[in-house]
Amino acid sequence: MEKENDRWRAMLKVQLDHLDTDQKNALAAQVDVDVVTLTRWANGKNSPRSDKAIRDLALALPTLRSALQDAFFDAFVVDPDNQNLLQIPASYLLGFIRSRASTAPSYSFYAISRDVFQSMASQLSSGLEGLMLFFAQCVEPDEHNEITALHVQVPGHGTGIWKRQAIRSFYVSSGSLCGLSVSENRPAFYPEEASFIHNVPLLHSSRVDSAGAFPVPFNGRVAGALFVATTEKHFFTNARRLLIEDYAAAFALSLPDHQFYDPKQIRLKSIPSDAHQLELLQWLRHRVETLQKEYPDKSAYELEDLVMGELNNHD
Repeated sequence: MEKENDRWRAMLKVQLDHLDTDQKNALAAQVDVDVVTLTRWANGKNSPRSDKAIRDLALALPTLRSALQDAFFDAFVVDPDNQNLLQIPASYLLGFIRSRASTAPSYSFYAISRDVFQSMASQLSSGLEGLMLFFAQCVEPDEHNEITALHVQVPGHGTGIWKRQAIRSFYVSSGSLCGLSVSENRPAFYPEEASFIHNVPLLHSSRVDSAGAFPVPFNGRVAGALFVATTEKHFFTNARRLLIEDYAAAFALSLPDHQFYDPKQIRLKSIPSDAHQLELLQWLRHRVETLQKEYPDKSAYELEDLVMGELNNHD
């Protein structure tokens, strides 16, 4: 191991200070240690004894991953699942950066998200009957400055049995895998989190054997969750999890700073049925069409953001 620094300890201590007893126990179980050990790590009294513990901590708390890599570089060089650490190719990363630098702010989300999804599919879809990717974004805060739902906007990206699947705009919240991921600011997986449905309006939805939701982070805040569904059981090896977390970080390039929120603002609520969502979305489209006459210089996507607050109060 490389000589460690203390940044990861300070970050871990902040995380532990914000968790209740049950959440601390759940975190400890993910890392396969007890809460006392986590506390000793945070306070500098002890250090992880194995590379696996370091990787497990990075998986459980993605915001610590960069600091853990700085402290324990060797632990991330080889992955035990396939002896090969999956990484985003440098050419892909340069493409994301160029898109951010050369695309107008109002369209950078769609340009970069398209590139990220295509790159993810090229690395993850080999041998799969189907792979589905999309982003569930935090809606704007309500009058109480709280985030109450996540909005899935088209386009996503599908391969195999989902290649021609058109994902319409829809909302997810507290009972969803994406909702769990954003609320607790950590990756969440199906079927491991069996009580949290992956509730995606997909054809062949019964073919989803593995699904994961990964927070899209920036400077301690979160913008939503990157969702991955596959037809392969036990798909999310450590190598793939770490790779998708890297893509989630790259996805953050597509979003402006003001669309990232303090985790304390996340207060997701239950949402209407799918049929009622369609009714609300019809209302949303009508409002956008009306506002386009008043704001001809704004894109439909910008106008949609303007009426999110109205959606919360619409019957």
